[in-house]
Amino acid sequence: MIDQETLQHSVACERFSPFKLRLALDWQTVELPLRLVEDAWQRFASSPIAAIASSLEKEVIASGIYSTHTIEGGELSEEETENTLAQPPRSPDDNRRAVLNLKTAYEHAQAHSSAADWRLSPAYIQDIHRQITADIPHPYNTPGQYRNNSKDNVTQVGNPPYKPPQYHGDISRCIAALCEWQETLQAAGVPALIRAPLVHYYYEIIHPFWDGNGRVGRVLEASILLHEGMNYAPFAQARYYLRHIDRYFSLFNHTRLAHKRKEADANTAFVVFFLQGMRDTIHQLHDRINEMTKVLLYSYRLNEAKQDKRLNARQYAIARLVLEQSGQYTRKTLTESPHYQALYKTVSERSERRDWLGLADWLDIDADKRLYPRL
Repeated sequence: MIDQETLQHSVACERFSPFKLRLALDWQTVELPLRLVEDAWQRFASSPIAAIASSLEKEVIASGIYSTHTIEGGELSEEETENTLAQPPRSPDDNRRAVLNLKTAYEHAQAHSSAADWRLSPAYIQDIHRQITADIPHPYNTPGQYRNNSKDNVTQVGNPPYKPPQYHGDISRCIAALCEWQETLQAAGVPALIRAPLVHYYYEIIHPFWDGNGRVGRVLEASILLHEGMNYAPFAQARYYLRHIDRYFSLFNHTRLAHKRKEADANTAFVVFFLQGMRDTIHQLHDRINEMTKVLLYSYRLNEAKQDKRLNARQYAIARLVLEQSGQYTRKTLTESPHYQALYKTVSERSERRDWLGLADWLDIDADKRLYPRL
């Protein structure tokens, strides 16, 4: 059992009350969800994902960016986010710039935090912030620089309102202490699945920058998990936060007030919420892997059937189109499409009927008559 008392840390500040870092966990409450996440991750990590790793990573990154941007008020749809990432515009507006910045920050986190000698540091945090807020207009924010509030420009966060450190020097001390504390916890054997949400919580309480704190905090959380070899899930977790956004925000306030009341297990609810999210996220990723694997095997079978002449070129083209546009067509709308019309321009009705009979083992039709590949 980890001795929580020895892992407390207090930071003396010039213009702010002492900033205290505590585990503050009820281990009996945390232990079961922690084990469930660890078990789910072991099953996920043993999945045969090599053939689909690139596609899965692309999906996870796009979903994570859309979710973390939307949490902060982003106005792009998921499709618009995906299109922006796939084909970056030459002169992006602020929303698209924010999406592209997140991609840069995600790639930076993947490249650096996966290294064996990576450490969470103030410089790393400032680099992530610099990338996330680059070229995005803000009246006070300077990318990579901590706040230094004047007396007539006070930062307040949360509900009820809370004043985080206002003075640059105090913010710098608190961030440095948070990074050192993360290393202390790691050396003491505190699992990354506990350290990551704690760093996320305390970072948001410090709220060191004028803008971008939520986005940076979620990247820091992901970075700690990436360093432990947990791929995909750390960025996908943002989708869980978006789905439960009210609970996500309210837990910051709940946890802060629990600390104010000096509750011994003040961080428990926030950590359990995170662990529940990780378990859900990993299960969804596992389901997605199974689905993508089925699609891949179906594609292989299609290619073999074409090579063996069990499917002719027209049948192959129809099955491939239904695979790529699953559920988008009924037979009627498909036969009316320009692509289909071109395929059957010089083909007899008898041959067309024979083609559809030959596709019976390859396609499914739902109650709304939409076509799906028979995976």
